Amino acid sequence: MSEKTTKKKSIGSKFMGLFFEEEETSEKNDKGTPPENSDQSNTKPEGQSAETATIPAPPINATIPPIAGVIDAKFADFLTKVIADNNLPGFDYYEFKEALHNMKDMNMSEQQKYQSVFATLRSAGLTKEKLLETAQHYVTVLETEGEKFAKASEGETAKEVTAREQKVTDLTTENQDLNQKIQELSDKIQENQGHISTFQGEISEEKTKIQQTVNNFNKTQESLIGKINSDIQNITTFIIEPTKPTK
Repeated sequence: MSEKTTKKKSIGSKFMGLFFEEEETSEKNDKGTPPENSDQSNTKPEGQSAETATIPAPPINATIPPIAGVIDAKFADFLTKVIADNNLPGFDYYEFKEALHNMKDMNMSEQQKYQSVFATLRSAGLTKEKLLETAQHYVTVLETEGEKFAKASEGETAKEVTAREQKVTDLTTENQDLNQKIQELSDKIQENQGHISTFQGEISEEKTKIQQTVNNFNKTQESLIGKINSDIQNITTFIIEPTKPTK
């Protein structure tokens, strides 16, 4: 006990064992990791092509599923070091807990251990009132550290979450604009397709009219030429010029 001040820097990790069993701080915090779904990003609404599918706007403030906390060895070591750094002078709850921990393998009930340690430290001036008072001191120390951690977490949220939420908002707005343009282009394509169908029908109709006109002209021309050729044949056959008298 008399070497208390010289052990303060190294007691943090040792003091962690006073509160946490080894298996308590060996759990991996993997419960907050969402399951992978590599197929999800490649899916599109049924009946829509990849070119015209409307991109849905993701929820900005989506509720995350409850995440159960686990005892983290890194935080346990840090917080117990904070307690060690704020150890009060003299015998108090800190030394009481350390002595209690040293009796953990003894074949005694919890009540007997508490009473035995207190009886030993009472001879050094520790009272029940001081024991409770100093225990509350360490609770206050941890609560103060918790407030610091909360502020740091808020800063981390602003840095890592809020900025990304703004990006989600910006990209969602951009997607909405793109979807509007896609719809406008789709409407224009449909309009043009209607004009194309109309023009194709008119082209076929006009071709038919022109071909009919050409065929009618050719038929009429052929008929007239045939009549003239018939007349030529008849003239050649039927008409005989009188022979001019010889002088």
